[in-house]
Parts: sequence; C-alpha cells; structure tokens
Amino acid sequence: MKKPILFALVTFVLILFAVESSPAQNSSSYPLWNGIEAGPHPVGFQVINYQDESRTPSDTTSDVNFFPIQISIWYPADYKWSAEKAMPFKEYFYLTEQKNDFKTLTAEQKEKAMDIFSGFTKFGAKIELSKEQLINIGNTPTAAVKNTEPVKEQFPVIIAGHDGGVWKGTTLNEFLASHGYVVISTGLLSETSRMISRNPQQALQRRIRTFEIFQEKMTDFTFVDDSKTGLLGINADGMTVLLYQMETGVADAVVSIDGWEGKNNGYQYVTENKNYDPEEFRVPFMEFQQHEETDREPLQLNTGIMENLDYSNRFSYVITDFGHAFLTGNTIAVPDLERSVVERYRFMFNSIREFYDGYVKGDIEALNNLLKEKIDGNFLFERNKKVKSAEVEG
Repeated sequence: MKKPILFALVTFVLILFAVESSPAQNSSSYPLWNGIEAGPHPVGFQVINYQDESRTPSDTTSDVNFFPIQISIWYPADYKWSAEKAMPFKEYFYLTEQKNDFKTLTAEQKEKAMDIFSGFTKFGAKIELSKEQLINIGNTPTAAVKNTEPVKEQFPVIIAGHDGGVWKGTTLNEFLASHGYVVISTGLLSETSRMISRNPQQALQRRIRTFEIFQEKMTDFTFVDDSKTGLLGINADGMTVLLYQMETGVADAVVSIDGWEGKNNGYQYVTENKNYDPEEFRVPFMEFQQHEETDREPLQLNTGIMENLDYSNRFSYVITDFGHAFLTGNTIAVPDLERSVVERYRFMFNSIREFYDGYVKGDIEALNNLLKEKIDGNFLFERNKKVKSAEVEG
C-alpha cells in the first residue's frame, strides 16, 4: 500500500507549437529508434532546473551554493511531429553537461558534449563512430518536441533515476511517453557517482533524499495521475529505486536496468542500507542484467536481492550478448544497428512497457502477454526467470 506523499505545485510553462506533418509519423518509428514502433502519442519534453536550497554539493570544486536537481519530463503531447520541430539528439548531451551547476555552455563544451556517447559505443559496444557520424547523430531529430502542449488528460507516471546524465535513458523514456506515460527523471551529480565507491551509504541516502524532494516538488501536474506510479532505475539508481520503494511504498511496479543491486558490491551496499527491508517490497519487480562476464569480483552477477523479494512477482532477464553499454548507454540511437541488436532492444522496451501496462495501468492483456515465453530464433536468454510472490499470511 502506498504511503501518503506531499505534492507541491510547480509552475510548468508550456508552449504550443503549430506543426505541419502527417499524423502517421506519430504511430510509426522515429529516426533514432532503428525501426522500433512508437505508441499512439506524440512526445513532449520539458526540463526544470530545481535549486535545492536545503543542501549544497560537498564537492569543493563546485562554486554553486545550492544542490542542483535537473528534472527531465517526457509526456504524451497534443501536436503532430515533424523533424523540423523535434529536438536534436545533441541537446540531451548539452543538458548532461549542465546537470552539476545549470550554467550556460561554452562553444567548446557543446563541441565535446557527445564524446561520452562515442566512448560508450567504442569501448562498450565495439562500435567506433567517426567525428562526422557523431555530428550526424547529434543533429538527428528525436521523438520529442520541447515545451509543447500536453494531452488534456491524466496519465500514469514513471519516476526514473539514471546513473549519470539525462542522455542515457532518453529513447526508452520517449518510447514510454508515446505509450501513454509521463516519465519524470533525474540523474546523479558527478560527485555522487564518485562517492558511491568510497562512501556508498552517503551516496544512497543522498539519492533517496533527492527522490523525495523530486517527487514532492515535481509531480503535481494536471496531466499526471500519481495514483498510478512506476519506478525505473538505471545502473546505480537500480539500488535507489529498490530502497526508495522499501521506504515509501509509492510505486505499483519497479524496473531496474543493469542495476547495481544485481552485482556483488551493490548487494552489499543495498543490504547494509538502513532502509533495506525485503518484507516492505510488495510490488512486482523486473530487472535486466548484463550478459558480460567479468573477472572483477565486485561486479559479478549476484541474484541475492531479487531472490529475497518474497512478496514480489519477479521477472529477471539476462539477454545473450547484451552488455552494459547496450543496457545503459542508449546505443539504440546508433544508425544501422545489426538486426539482432535491434531485436534485443525491441524485446526489452516492449517487456518494460507490458510490465508497466499490466501492473500500473491494470491491463490484463499486457500482463498475460508478459507471462508468456517469448524466446524466438533471433536471440536466446542466458536467464529468463519469472518468480511468483509467496502467499502473505494474515
């Protein structure tokens, strides 16, 4: 059962753009999606730079006197998509560069902003992009149009945390918004990412507190139905969403993508946290973990936490040859991916959508489809585990 959460009203300025294009573009695929089908809704996007005056960064190199919380919001919108009006992909990377202080970027910072993406593709996905290719990807229109009018109805909300900058989860968030969700996300400050290894409990409590403020301040929008809520965590924030659910009980379902709670070191971090209580986790849980093997013992797969969630319907996947960079690096945006890679993304995206549709929206057809075996000839699961929750006595 959800515990009450105080929602504060936030001024949300929306601008309606007049766009000329065919409605059919809204129900097909967008340029960076590699053919993955969109839902029926066009996608709007908005950013709110929230200054948390109750905290300041502990990083001595920071010259801001507030704790920055960059809030990104994707939502079903009321317009017709066109490439001319859509936000180019590179703007997500500009926002990533601004997350620590909200300052205006220099020309040099903008020029280098997408280097992090080429690093992920080169070292994680073994895809080397030329400078020209990187520029072309950056200039490619996304599914989202900034500051456009939302659909005048309420939609379930997905509260998301991502390890690092906003760029990591953008395609999945656009995809979910096109299928009738409001996705509200915030990422780690750079210093919080560094803090995890040397002081994990401080880093986790910082993130949990950010989620509390984030939710209190940012979810009282007229187009959000906060009675239907999902949580989504990527990489380090897989730990955060689990602990946040144990503390607040706010969500109807929780998804973790390559979350650290599924690694040896993350298992230790989570189980030592003061909020860790598996008996308080009584909603469905879905996880995707990387297939890569590693000699580094702290990063090896650990299924202990998933197995301890006795009162949760659990879905756990390891997709063959689908590693950390594919799961957390938004590499679906690389043009002309191999069909097998796109199929893996399609499976993950649609499984997450069906999971939220079934457990957040209450869609029985989506839930029945989720429970079916979906292995085909294109790829195999290293692990495809579905565990029913135990009976709750009394």
